[in-house]
Amino acid sequence: MYFYSIGYYSHGDSGYKQLAHDKKFSKEEFEEIIFKSVPFVIEKIKEDMLKPFCDQNYDCYYDAYHEILTVRFEAIYNIIACALVENFEFKHLQFAAKFHLFGLPNMMIENDLDNEEDELYKALSEKIREGLQNIEMHPEHYEKFEDDE
Repeated sequence: MYFYSIGYYSHGDSGYKQLAHDKKFSKEEFEEIIFKSVPFVIEKIKEDMLKPFCDQNYDCYYDAYHEILTVRFEAIYNIIACALVENFEFKHLQFAAKFHLFGLPNMMIENDLDNEEDELYKALSEKIREGLQNIEMHPEHYEKFEDDE
């Protein structure tokens, strides 16, 4: 079993779908398969654009101001993943467990960005703060921060 990922990234967000296949594909072969999925993706978007409200978790819309259909990759990567499963023998991965936390707050500052509402985050932050409470650092680390000011 081989694992593949398809996703998007931006300045403020990202999303990824992990898939599995019995066959090992090179990066180029995987990209070629994604391009082969485009007709299925286009058909799905056309179907959803005919619905008054779409139950899909993506945003495709007609921008009257620019007179264009707006479709972003972040809106269709999930459709591509589904097309790979439905048409190219890929399988969705089923995770036994996941551990995802908001990554921006400074764990050394209690209640930084009010993220301490998440009990798991709060407990982990407390352990990290406790373990690093009296950490010794090389002088270059202090100099790096002084240069930023």
